[in-house]
Amino acid sequence: MALKGKKILIDPGHGGSDNGASGKLNGSTVYEKNLALTFANSVKSYLTNAGVDVVMTRTSDTSVGINDRWQKGQNEKVDAVISIHWNGGSTTASGTETYYAQTRSGDKSFAQTLQTAVVAALGTKDRGVLDDTKAAVGSLGVLRYPSGTTYPRALIEVEYITNSTALANLDYPMYEASLDFAAGVLNGLKNYFGN
Repeated sequence: MALKGKKILIDPGHGGSDNGASGKLNGSTVYEKNLALTFANSVKSYLTNAGVDVVMTRTSDTSVGINDRWQKGQNEKVDAVISIHWNGGSTTASGTETYYAQTRSGDKSFAQTLQTAVVAALGTKDRGVLDDTKAAVGSLGVLRYPSGTTYPRALIEVEYITNSTALANLDYPMYEASLDFAAGVLNGLKNYFGN
């Protein structure tokens, strides 16, 4: 079961009027929605070059409802879903973590494979794999629905956007970090699906 020829849904979190979390980088405010899209576009490029059919929930700064996100995966008959986000809240916490739906225990291995590869590629702290009950209710619908389908899903929180030191550590520049992230996602998918 090789990765080439698979159809993967990439879901850059937030967008449009929904900025997501925000932080400071080089004195300027940065928004989760923009970093998520930058990193998702890099993933799309890497996966497309590897022969993967990539479907995006958004390709610009537009609002996309949670139901539209998961329905796109169902309608497109994808083989997997990866949602890309940035953590917020703490100004001292740092690291990458990946979520899966508790009700879909088979997705845990998918999330763990991506988590391991992304942390290796970025050099961020490994905060582990968490089930979706550890997150805000309703925020992870892309992982939970539709419940009757079998394709694996994971939501990657790249880093804490609210921790200016952690954010600055990835600014080498940020676009280069997005390429490392994309390489990590590609390696994780190869490990999961096979070369």
